[in-house]
Amino acid sequence: MLLYKPPFLAVDALTVFPDHADPEAFYYLVSVPDLVAEGGEPAFWATAVLPPVAAGSGTGGAPADSSPARASLSFDVRLAATDAALAALPQEIQRHYGRQAKRLTPAPLASGKARLAVARPGGETPSKDLFVYEGQPPSLIDDNRAAFAVAAQGDEAQVLVASLTAGHVPAVVSYELTFLGLAPSFEASMKVHWKEVYRQLRQRDSTNFIFSSEEVDQTVTTLEEHRAIEIEVRELDPEGAKAATKALFDELKSEVIKRLFETPRQAGDVPIEDRIGRGVREVLTSIVPGVAHSLRQVDETDLEDATIDLREQQVKGYPFYPQSTLAGILTRASGASSRLQLVDVDRLPGRVEEVVVEMAGGAGRLGVKTVVLEVQALAAGRDEPLLDQSVELAAAAPGRQVLRYRRPGSEEPALRYRARMALDPALAPDGREIWELDWRPASGQRVWFNPEEWLDVVTLRLEVDDPALFDLPASVDMDVEAWLPGGAAPFRRAHFDFAKGALAQELSIVMSEGQVPALRGRETFRRRGEPDFVRELPDLAGPVHRIMSPFGLAWSMEVRAVADWAQTEALFAELRVRDAARQVWLPDEHRFTAADAIYALRFSTSRETPRKAEARITRIRKDGGIVRGPWTDLAGPVVAVTDAVKAERRVRATLSAPGFVQAAVRKAWVETTYQDPAHGIDASGRLDLNGDKTVADWVHPFPDPSRPTYRYRLRALGEGGERYNAPWAESAADDLDLTLPVSPWDV
Repeated sequence: MLLYKPPFLAVDALTVFPDHADPEAFYYLVSVPDLVAEGGEPAFWATAVLPPVAAGSGTGGAPADSSPARASLSFDVRLAATDAALAALPQEIQRHYGRQAKRLTPAPLASGKARLAVARPGGETPSKDLFVYEGQPPSLIDDNRAAFAVAAQGDEAQVLVASLTAGHVPAVVSYELTFLGLAPSFEASMKVHWKEVYRQLRQRDSTNFIFSSEEVDQTVTTLEEHRAIEIEVRELDPEGAKAATKALFDELKSEVIKRLFETPRQAGDVPIEDRIGRGVREVLTSIVPGVAHSLRQVDETDLEDATIDLREQQVKGYPFYPQSTLAGILTRASGASSRLQLVDVDRLPGRVEEVVVEMAGGAGRLGVKTVVLEVQALAAGRDEPLLDQSVELAAAAPGRQVLRYRRPGSEEPALRYRARMALDPALAPDGREIWELDWRPASGQRVWFNPEEWLDVVTLRLEVDDPALFDLPASVDMDVEAWLPGGAAPFRRAHFDFAKGALAQELSIVMSEGQVPALRGRETFRRRGEPDFVRELPDLAGPVHRIMSPFGLAWSMEVRAVADWAQTEALFAELRVRDAARQVWLPDEHRFTAADAIYALRFSTSRETPRKAEARITRIRKDGGIVRGPWTDLAGPVVAVTDAVKAERRVRATLSAPGFVQAAVRKAWVETTYQDPAHGIDASGRLDLNGDKTVADWVHPFPDPSRPTYRYRLRALGEGGERYNAPWAESAADDLDLTLPVSPWDV
């Protein structure tokens, strides 16, 4: 996506922006509008009606009376880069950025307006007063064409005509556009000296090392003064300093709670779930006020310095104001001055007038197929219109048609039109394929029909954030649904497939004026050998949706085997990482020997996944004996596994109980039992699981992996003495997922 990071490259009338991820992709905006040329002729028409001249005064005499002159002016402008400018741009990009530009595309626009500002007559001194004509909104696609139709009279008309004749028009054509860019809000890092952090917490006066969340927060905010942390903020957006610092401290508080404290518990009368609305990041119960934390007894030698890196980016709309004097536009478009017609008012009766009829470009993206325009010219005192003719225009080839009529006198006829618009059934809002539109006035002897005045277009740009996703390799597609409020079913569905050469796609939804759809999405990521990861998105807000890779965090861990190789033949390691976003295990394995005792464990995970792994070691002795150990946690850039393997199994139980507090559960636990009579084993355990998402481990002797089955049951006790006892169940899994019913006392 376009990266809004100054300084930008400006080459003549082009402003260049880099892509945030693809070094060979660039975007450009055109800053100077030019006149549209069609068939070698400029799209410019001007007619001036001059006042009558007194008899005998000659053609150069002064006006005989104050009868006002009238003038009509219409022209089309565009924002389009010339072929020569685009051809020269790659060389300038190479000089400025030091890399090739293989992809040049116009910057994505979100909204826009076009204006013509003309100076009012000011007598002897130039006037600072302006009269402004609002042009038709630019199409925001292709060359961003905008149309102007101006009708002036009196002094304003005379000044406009005189300026056009002299070639010095006191007028400015300007666009007001909003383009979309990705702002590098901040890139920040915090180095944490964990030994000093631990000392600061121990020095606080807290009985039995019990801290409230407020005390933890106060301690963390003073760590920088004691040089326990070092903060560095880079690439800072002007508005991002405060957000960067807050995000870093939020992350630090989360890490402090996870590393140095026991599982948090409620302190006070208000249930913690009632206050989780303000949750900070994903460590909900770690920082919420009203929670008590017990400081662990930690061996300081185990605390190593660590660095917390954060980068946050936001899609924003940035204003852009292309503009040019009308004189400059006419000068660059040779031949425009010849398009001015001067008409003497004395010759007006019976004069043939021309009305230009056309449709705005880009109507096809609104679902418009054809438009039938009925145009009328009405004169005062006449029952019958001077002109009453219908014109059919097709969105695929809108073109321009000219209607003619003869005016009976010198009075300016009133011009009006009405339309019958036919839409594509697949895009028509509410299935309304035919639109009958009421009469509207036209000016400047021109009928310019723009369907956007009756139809709204909601445009959603979908962009893959990281092109490296496709190098893993992986694939991604996305389904989008558009709903109306209260609708029983979506009124529009669309499917998009992305690739390295197609990182961005757009969805345009046609709506009736004022309607706002609700957009829902579903991202599907695929990698060979892994289950599909589906991400549901119930609310797609904003004009741009960035598809964030669930494999965007590539990291490695060096695993070293430490063993008595005289007694050990090999260590077989089963390795795995639990992806936090995809909720799947990412497996790996390696056979360590004396000649191959170092292995680089590499994973591509979601950014939410902690950089830690689990390992299960099976020792193969020289005498042929085999011993398999339990799963153990690995954390750090370099870790060790040893041949001190015990024939044990670790069962990790996780409780799912989102209604734990609402159901007034005092405590919950799981009872386990494992028996192996052949080896004299009769092991049992109890794991306390006092809250949603709490985790507990049960380790038991396990000399015979061919007998994996154990029994378990979940139990709970309510605040009023209620009891929940699930039936005994069997499992052979190392990871046990338990669910407490929403209303356990009714079961």
